[in-house]
Amino acid sequence: MIRRPPRSTQGVSSAASDVYKRQVHQYEVELVNRGEIECAFARRETESDADSGRVFSFEPNAGAIGVGQSRTITVTLCSETLGAFDETFEFAVEGSERNAFLDFRGRVVGPKFATDVDASGVDFGIAALGFRQTKSFTLRNTCEIPMRFALRVPGVDVAKPEFSLLPSAGTILPFGSQTIEVEFVPSVEKRYVEQVLLDVPGVGDAMARVPIRAESRVADLTLSPRTLAFGEVFLEHEERRVVTVTNRSRVPAKFSVPAQDALTTQLASWTATPDSGTLAVNASTEIVVTLRAHHLGIIRVPLSVVSVGSKKPPSAVAIEAAARGPLVRFFQTLESAMDETGASHSSASEHRDPLDSLPGDVST
Repeated sequence: MIRRPPRSTQGVSSAASDVYKRQVHQYEVELVNRGEIECAFARRETESDADSGRVFSFEPNAGAIGVGQSRTITVTLCSETLGAFDETFEFAVEGSERNAFLDFRGRVVGPKFATDVDASGVDFGIAALGFRQTKSFTLRNTCEIPMRFALRVPGVDVAKPEFSLLPSAGTILPFGSQTIEVEFVPSVEKRYVEQVLLDVPGVGDAMARVPIRAESRVADLTLSPRTLAFGEVFLEHEERRVVTVTNRSRVPAKFSVPAQDALTTQLASWTATPDSGTLAVNASTEIVVTLRAHHLGIIRVPLSVVSVGSKKPPSAVAIEAAARGPLVRFFQTLESAMDETGASHSSASEHRDPLDSLPGDVST
């Protein structure tokens, strides 16, 4: 409370301290008549304080004060402009040679806030390419007014962002807090040094920065066996073998089996099941390869397994088989045919390599 004799030239100052933008602040001052007659007063507006008049308001703006009495004046301040202010307001006193002056000093500030992250920021460490990781931090409103916020990661591809912020905007109640989740899905193998910028709408952009660090890596895969031998197969008849894929890297992996080269399908066609999947660290999975030969003779066709995102050449398996057609002979009786066929198969399995028995080498 400030008391001021109306017939004095002394100015009276009021320290408004820090006030918040767009927040209504009220102060009370008292104008006291210490003279011997009743006096009237009125606030005098001038061109120099026109801007201030849009921020400060006075109630009452004018009136009369009896002898020995006082009048409480309520001053309301609501500012749209940040920064320090020093405003002087003049009150004309009827019949007095000197007017009364009221000075307000202070600073208009935006909301106050804090985060729970240190200088290192949000560190994802080593992350697997293509896999989603989530970390969080807390944004706190440390003042008595609501705080609007908007978060962004500059330079991120809007169509395919690697970083997502949930929520990316909102309002935090006085002395409240909001947990911010940072989702990271790396799309390239590299080191990431980014930052989350905090904008406060109507106050300022990039008012706080939260660093983000990460290193994305792609797993190396091994295949076993490197040569998938089908042995002797019949023309247009399906045979199956198994390839084992192993991930011995420090990060999980995504793998895929590219489609067969169209040029090799004239010799034989193959399918792989599954043709894609994920592998945890130090985990293995089996891919069933189904082969159908379309050409007689020795066949060699490639099959590749890709570690998704890797810049290295894919791991390859060589599929080998000896394709033959049906065997037709005449026998006098069915019994003799069955006996000779059984003996022929037993002898072949014990003494003959089917890849050596067929003429011609058809490979690609």
